[in-house]
Amino acid sequence: MSISQDSDTSPTDREHLADWHAVGYLVGVTTERVTSPVEGMHRAIVDRWFTLGGPRLEPARQLADGLTASTYKTIRLGGTAVGLAIASGAALTGRYRNLRPVWETRRGRYVQSVFNGLWGDRFAEDRSPLGIELGLRDSDGKPLPATTAALRRAYPNPQRRLVVMVHGFAETERSWRSGDDSNMTRGLEADGFSVLHLRYNTGRAIAANGLDLADLLEKIHLAWPVPISNIAVIGHSMGGLVARSAVVTAISSGHRWVELARDLVAIGAPHFGSPIEKGVEIISKGLGFFKESQPLSAFLDQRSAGIKNLRHGIEGADDSTGALNYFVVAGAVTAGPANPLGKMVGDLVVRVGSATGRSRRLNVGSSDALIVGGRNHADLVHDPEVITQVRTWLTPARRRGPKES
Repeated sequence: MSISQDSDTSPTDREHLADWHAVGYLVGVTTERVTSPVEGMHRAIVDRWFTLGGPRLEPARQLADGLTASTYKTIRLGGTAVGLAIASGAALTGRYRNLRPVWETRRGRYVQSVFNGLWGDRFAEDRSPLGIELGLRDSDGKPLPATTAALRRAYPNPQRRLVVMVHGFAETERSWRSGDDSNMTRGLEADGFSVLHLRYNTGRAIAANGLDLADLLEKIHLAWPVPISNIAVIGHSMGGLVARSAVVTAISSGHRWVELARDLVAIGAPHFGSPIEKGVEIISKGLGFFKESQPLSAFLDQRSAGIKNLRHGIEGADDSTGALNYFVVAGAVTAGPANPLGKMVGDLVVRVGSATGRSRRLNVGSSDALIVGGRNHADLVHDPEVITQVRTWLTPARRRGPKES
């Protein structure tokens, strides 16, 4: 679906038109991906019964196959037609009145981030307007170009110390903010940092996002309005792995920004993988043993590259973070982090050993670790103890341990 570039259409109107094209695209893709496993299971179950009936039921089998194919083809065409109707209707409406934004709303941001997490690698391949392009976001959630002029407008009082915040799976930069004045962003700003927020497509491979983040930080390094003294990167969940990947890429590529990087903080990052993704992989393979459930296995296997990367984390990767201070935070739902149950289930998404990056096989080389009890995965970024510790780690005058070189 192409978007008209009418000279009378403002950039904002074109963005909103792209939003509605993305809605149409989403309807078509969702119809396709949901219908396929249902059709496959339907065919397999019907085929099983006709097989039991023997050759005399072959004419009925062919008739049933034809009806099944026709039914599901109609459903797919219907989804495609609805998607095209939404896109065409938006294009027509946009000629006479301003279109309402879709992804700039709170609900729209949530829907877009979730679907990018599920199928974002497909969106990137299709160059779909639904796909999120990795980049900075301003306080209103709008894209912020990494140019000196744009950065100066967004940060009228730029600091020499920068912190880049990398959100987790299926989230946006809003995950770092809360209504409380003590949230992490405000705390770091009070400590004299300029805090930069990022949004990215969490369905893409972690290495691909790490590469793009490394390139973005190089642009920011060159465009920042004042000389930079140091850069810190904080990542939550998948964001911790993306941040680490960006540092590794920058070191191997000779990027200049990494020479100013002092601290890397990973909060609830699945260094050794997440048990949820490992469980889904086992279920998917188990479903593949039976003909009737193979389509459902294939459906689960369509989950994004980003999700699949969470199965193993950084295990097996050669990824030294150089001389950076590497700080990690882990959570456990039990009040005492040392509780055996707490160690096993962790924060319900990532186990304690995976978040700390310490096992018999591998140690990520963290400079210091904080393990907090009575917290789930989402709680960590807003927890007062975590916020205080992160601020202490990033402020050399406050912390004990590794000193700033």
